Amino acid sequence: MIRRFLRLTVVVVAAAVFAGLLTTSTAERVEAQTTGPDYVGIPIMSPSRVSGAQLAKWFKSVPKNVNYVYSATVPVETLAQLYIDIGNEMGIRGDFAFVQGIHETAWYSFYNSMVLPEDNNFAGIGACNSCTRGNIYASAAEGVRAHLQHLDCYANPNTAFATRCPASVPAAGDRPFTMVRGHLRMWGDLNGVWAYPGKTYAQSILKNYNAMLTYNGLTPECPTSSGAINDAWGYYLVSDDGGVFSFGSASFYGSTGNMRLNQPVINIAATGSGAGYWLLAKDGGVFSFGDAQFYGSMGATPLNAPVIAMTTTPSGRGYWLLASDGGIFSFGDAQFWGSTGAMRLNAPVVGMARTPSGNGYWLVASDGGIFSFGDAEFYGSTGGMTLNAPVISMAAAPNAAGYHLLAADGGIFTFGQIQFSGSLGSCPGRRSLSMAMTPSGGGYWILTDDGRVTPFGDAPYFGAVTSANRLPIGIAVKG
Repeated sequence: MIRRFLRLTVVVVAAAVFAGLLTTSTAERVEAQTTGPDYVGIPIMSPSRVSGAQLAKWFKSVPKNVNYVYSATVPVETLAQLYIDIGNEMGIRGDFAFVQGIHETAWYSFYNSMVLPEDNNFAGIGACNSCTRGNIYASAAEGVRAHLQHLDCYANPNTAFATRCPASVPAAGDRPFTMVRGHLRMWGDLNGVWAYPGKTYAQSILKNYNAMLTYNGLTPECPTSSGAINDAWGYYLVSDDGGVFSFGSASFYGSTGNMRLNQPVINIAATGSGAGYWLLAKDGGVFSFGDAQFYGSMGATPLNAPVIAMTTTPSGRGYWLLASDGGIFSFGDAQFWGSTGAMRLNAPVVGMARTPSGNGYWLVASDGGIFSFGDAEFYGSTGGMTLNAPVISMAAAPNAAGYHLLAADGGIFTFGQIQFSGSLGSCPGRRSLSMAMTPSGGGYWILTDDGRVTPFGDAPYFGAVTSANRLPIGIAVKG
C-alpha cells in the first residue's frame, strides 16, 4: 500500500454521526456495497480532474431553485479552491467532494437545513433525524478539511485521523468504526452509509459531477463495478523506468528505477508465493526481486522482433518471454509448446496467457486472432470482426477454461467459461494499456494511460499512480 504522510492543521470539533441502515451480513467487517450496473466505482482517494476556477465557473452557470441562494461564508471561488488544494494535500478527490457538498447543502444555500451557513459544515457532519444541529467549524477551511478527513477515515486504511474518526457507525448498526475504516474506497461505497436510505446517494452526486465535467469539455466518468476489499489480494504497477508501486497486500521488493537500462521496462510478473516479481525490458532483459529467481533472459541475444510480454509458470520456477512475431523463449521449468515465429501473420502478436496447468498457452494478435498451443483450447477470437481499436493484451482465468481480450479503447471480449464483468469501451478519453485477472478469476483490473486502475467484477480497488514522473505501463497481481 502506498502510504501518504499528511499534515494535520485542524482539530475536528466532534465526531461525525451518520444516520441510516447499511445492509450487511453478520461478518465482522462492513464491506463495500458493489452490486448494480450503475455502481459509482470512482476512487475517493484519487486526484481531482478540474481546477477550483473550473468548478466555480460551472457552479455559477447552473440554473437553480429560487430558494437555493449561495450562502457560504466565503465566495464560491474560494470554497472550490479550498476543496482542490486540501484535497490534493490529502490525496482525496476534492472536486467530487465539492459536488458532494452541493448535494448536502442544496447548492451551498443551506435551505431548509439544521446546518446553518455560519457553521461552515458542508457535508452534514453531525446532522441526523434525532439531532438539533450539526457540527460547527470556525472557518470554511476547517469545514472543508473536516469533510475530507471523514472521507479519509472511510477510504484510507492508514488514515492519519484515526483518533478523530467516528467511534461507531449508526448506519451500520452502531458497529465499531474500525470495521469500516479503509474498506469503503469508492464513492459508491458511501451509499447507505453517509446518508439513509441513500441507495442512489453516489449516483445523484455523479450526475452533477459529470455535468460539471461536460461543461468543462472533459469526458464524463463511467460507472463501474468493484469487489469488496480482500486483505490477501494486491497488485503491482510498473513504469517504463522500472519503478514499482505496490498496493493492497503486495509488498515492495525493489526496482530498476535508479538503474541505467539499455531498454525500457515493458512488463511485470509476480511469483506464485506473492513474495517477489520479475521486470521485463524491451530487449528481453529480466530483473528479479524478492523470491523471484533469475532463470535466463534474451538481453544479450539479437532478436528478429522485440520482446513484448512475460508469463510465469504455475510453480513460479520458470517463465516464457514472447516476441511480437510470436516467438517464444522458455526458461526454468517453462516448457516450449510452439510459437508463430515462423508463420506469416496478418497482425503482430501482442500478448499471451498460460493455461491453468501450465501445459499450454495462447497467443493473441492485434486483430484478436488467437493461436493455441499445448493443452490450450481455442474458445473464440475477434480475428474476423471489425474492431474499433486493436487488441493489446489478454488474460486467462486461473481456474477456468477461457480468456479475455483487451482492446486499446478498453473494450473487453470474453470467450469460454468465464464471466464478462464490464469494460471501458463506452468511456472514451483513456487508452488501455494492460489488464490482470483476480486470483479467483471473478474479475479483473484495467490499467489506462493516465495511471488509473479500474476494477470490475470481484476486483477491489487498492490505488493508482496518476502523478508520478513516469506513469505506470503494466500491472501484475500478487501471486
